[in-house]
Amino acid sequence: MKTLGHATIAAVISITAFASCKAQTSRGMLGSAYQIPLAAEIERGEVPGPNFYVGAPSINGRSAPTPEAAEGLLRAHAEAGYHLQKIHPGVSLETWNHMVEVAREVGLTWAGHVPAEVGLVYAIGWPTRECPTTRS
Repeated sequence: MKTLGHATIAAVISITAFASCKAQTSRGMLGSAYQIPLAAEIERGEVPGPNFYVGAPSINGRSAPTPEAAEGLLRAHAEAGYHLQKIHPGVSLETWNHMVEVAREVGLTWAGHVPAEVGLVYAIGWPTRECPTTRS
């Protein structure tokens, strides 16, 4: 990185702490774009750290009130280089179903909070692929 703001410095310190504790995998769930190049730098060995997967900004009832809005966000997040989609409450069952289909299509997994309308039992019925613990 050419310049480091304090958010980036804090992330590098946190990632380095994970590595010193022998953590193999970490994920950033803030939806922060600065974490995408940080993950790439870790992968290239320029910054010490575990495998680092970056969560996209949250899909929730406000950011994605419709299936079409969720699709637009998912496609933009995949294009931006995020590794997974963060979920927050408020997503309708219709939006969830569409989100899962689009996420699979664009290669994103998802994590976060199961929306009440979806429910845990239903959400578990949509198996997600896991982030690998090592990169090849």
